[in-house]
Amino acid sequence: MPRFTSKIRLRKRLEWTDDQAVYTCRSQVSVLPGNMHDAITLHVAFAPVFTKKSITEDILVGDSRLLDLTARGSPDNITYRWFRGDGGLPSEGARVVGIGPLLNITAVQKADAGRYRLEAENDEGTSKMRVTINVQYPPEVTTISRELLVAPGATAVLECFADANPTTDDMIKWSRDDFTFGGNKTKSFYRNGTSFLTVYDARKEDIGEFLCTVDNGLGDVNATAGLLVEHAPEIDTSPQFLKSAAEKGETALITCRARGAPNVTFEWSRGGVAIDESTEDKYSITYTREGLVTWQSVLKVSSVVTADYGAYACVARNELNFQRQEIELGGTTSPDPPIEVKALSVTHNSVELSWTPGFDGGLIQRYRVRYTETAGPERFSYQDVLPENATVFSVELLRPNTEYSFSVQAYNDLGESGYTKDVVKAKTTDGPEAPAPPEEEDRARELLSRLAVFVITVAGAILLVINVILMTCFVRRRQLRRLSKLASSSAKSDTLRSYSGDTDSSDASRADDDSYSVGGTANSYTVRRH
Repeated sequence: MPRFTSKIRLRKRLEWTDDQAVYTCRSQVSVLPGNMHDAITLHVAFAPVFTKKSITEDILVGDSRLLDLTARGSPDNITYRWFRGDGGLPSEGARVVGIGPLLNITAVQKADAGRYRLEAENDEGTSKMRVTINVQYPPEVTTISRELLVAPGATAVLECFADANPTTDDMIKWSRDDFTFGGNKTKSFYRNGTSFLTVYDARKEDIGEFLCTVDNGLGDVNATAGLLVEHAPEIDTSPQFLKSAAEKGETALITCRARGAPNVTFEWSRGGVAIDESTEDKYSITYTREGLVTWQSVLKVSSVVTADYGAYACVARNELNFQRQEIELGGTTSPDPPIEVKALSVTHNSVELSWTPGFDGGLIQRYRVRYTETAGPERFSYQDVLPENATVFSVELLRPNTEYSFSVQAYNDLGESGYTKDVVKAKTTDGPEAPAPPEEEDRARELLSRLAVFVITVAGAILLVINVILMTCFVRRRQLRRLSKLASSSAKSDTLRSYSGDTDSSDASRADDDSYSVGGTANSYTVRRH
């Protein structure tokens, strides 16, 4: 039987993708049915191969991740080594460790971000792969213009830099209450993680804090930038700062407050003589910063005597100028009325008020709100303000669509101030009917209480009278029954005696009339014999 042989020669450069390729040899003889075939698998030796040359892995800060980067190679006894920079990665005891083809990341931190290199080696050679760990995290403001001082009319540029990943051009925004952005006044732009807010023609009214808000989708954060415009000191002449009070033997606190930029300092004197803390143990002075451009000094006068009462001079000074103001120290009194009462907001059943305190008389002061409907008779309602030191208060339980007049009174342990002379009017909005005002509710409850007492008293009196009448009738009926029995018994006795002919002298000497006490009472009933 003849034998046939077939050979094939592959004229191609073998690649690693040719490994495990299957080649089939098929033979067929025309005189025989069917065919015969055989297969052979091609084994290609090649150095390790990664499916990708490099990858980038996004991981949220604090999260963990396990990456499997197994390479393909022939032979498949592959050795792996991990590197970061010029150094190798540990296989244990760290947040990021390399174990064979695995990169294990535990609770990733920003410091773990960067490039890692994996090398795979077998008998045919070595291959490399680059892994970039991109740690994503919410923003953090690292640099901001805390206090930027400029001259009047100058251009101020506020900066806000945020460290964040990812970043976007619109992730930083500026805001401030009661301030108009845009137009010819402000402009902002973003560059390399920093937002710049430009304020043109800076004026004293521009002084304040601008809020820098950063949001990159993973979180948000706020920080404030302060704009200061140079100006000379201006002492606060509100009523509570023009007077001070203390009783003899107590400690008096005299407060001087001023606004100014740059920093404001204070000097105290009395009668032209400077006061400092070295003046025996009589005086002590404290100095504090109360706001962006607000400064305060407090003169403490110990063990007050009559001679300490009077005027004290405060001088507020900075490098631009100074201002002087006298403050009066006296004994404690009732407070002065509040000032600048305003209606801040209204609803269908409430009005929110605010006011500025007057002089407190040297004692803790509290407030009372008086109000009445503007239309109709003047019937006042009152509400004490809580908490006691509040200067903003919401008057509630008002009627919808109704105008009210409001005034405020201050009081302390020594007495009350008058109510504010400038009455504030505010009208509630439309809405559901509100409950009756507290004054009318109190009257209604009082009337109901009095009516209940009256009804109970009348009912009790009626029951008592009925009881007396019933008892009297009962007693009289018993007395009449006994009287009737006694009368009947006496008549029978006389009849018997008349039949028996009893004419004993002792009977003849008995009086014609006898008295009997019935039921043990003080009433006597006379039985007359015939």
